[in-house]
Amino acid sequence: ILSSAGKPIFARFGDESKLAGLAGVLQALVSVIAGSGDKLRHMRSGAHTAAFLTRGPVYLVAVSSGGDSVSYLMRQLNCMHAQIISILTSKIEDIFVRNASYDLRSLLGGTDRVLRHLIHAGSREVSFLVKAVPTLRLLPADRAEIGKLLASHRPPELLF
Repeated sequence: ILSSAGKPIFARFGDESKLAGLAGVLQALVSVIAGSGDKLRHMRSGAHTAAFLTRGPVYLVAVSSGGDSVSYLMRQLNCMHAQIISILTSKIEDIFVRNASYDLRSLLGGTDRVLRHLIHAGSREVSFLVKAVPTLRLLPADRAEIGKLLASHRPPELLF
């Protein structure tokens, strides 16, 4: 995650301050494409897919070499943005409008663990990102018992 000024905000791997050069390159890619009147959504290089999400002055980028689809990466980026906004409130965009080079890391201080957990949960629990009901492992006997219980209390107007 980086700012529109090219300042790193969060990185899953590594130290954000050591990724300033990469953040600058990513910011330049987004800016050059935006300058031509278009929007950079994703790109592929070999086995790598990079997805880009621009939310005002915040640029979110996900890179995968695991064959993840662009839509999956975009859902992950949208979740990350929502998490940041829930931590900082939407006022952060006002701060960036006044000062594009503002270092957001000071406001996020200590929340890296929350963001990393969100990424890990999305990688481990796919139902979270595809907006599905998560599965629950049960012994066959327990599943049958729960099924009977649900069926015995089913309203008559319910089809299944």
